[in-house]
Amino acid sequence: MSHDRLENYLHTSLSCAGFVLLDAELACGMRPDLWGANGGLEAAYEMARPHNANKINAIPGQRFLLRLKGHGRDIEVIARSADMLDQRITWATGREVLDLIPHAELEGVAMPDPAMAAKPRANRISDDLYHGTPTAEPGRTCGQCDRLAVSGACTSAKDSGITQPAANVLRRCLVFVPLWGSDDSRTGLELWPEIAHARIQS
Repeated sequence: MSHDRLENYLHTSLSCAGFVLLDAELACGMRPDLWGANGGLEAAYEMARPHNANKINAIPGQRFLLRLKGHGRDIEVIARSADMLDQRITWATGREVLDLIPHAELEGVAMPDPAMAAKPRANRISDDLYHGTPTAEPGRTCGQCDRLAVSGACTSAKDSGITQPAANVLRRCLVFVPLWGSDDSRTGLELWPEIAHARIQS
């Protein structure tokens, strides 16, 4: 039944609004009828389950990273069209859009400090923790990492630099630990030795 609720949320959001917000709190606010009394926990649990990532990844559309005023987490957005997307999100959520970044522009994204979050994107330094450091291996999503809690928080935020990551955004993180049973068992240090070497040199 819980699997059906996630699919219901994904597909009805796309068909009605033209986009879906992959965030448990917003999902409960937009569709409280789906999640029940413990909606936030249930929605967070369903969105973080590894096998549900396949359902999310199978959805066609453009991917964005979203930051909303008054919302402390990065949010992944899947949209059928980018036309007026920031305005449509504001209409649906009632919150001001601070940033809407296409995934194609991202290598690794960290939560900004509050002063930085209020600035336009054009006036900010890159969000990539390791911007300018090329690596042979691409990033991994936080949803593939054992350090992502059911609540959506990174349990190693002090080291990763990411407090509440968007679970499906590719990042390069030295404290990455693959989920148990993953086909690729390499850790962040093993995946991206170039980053570790660059940190030692600096």
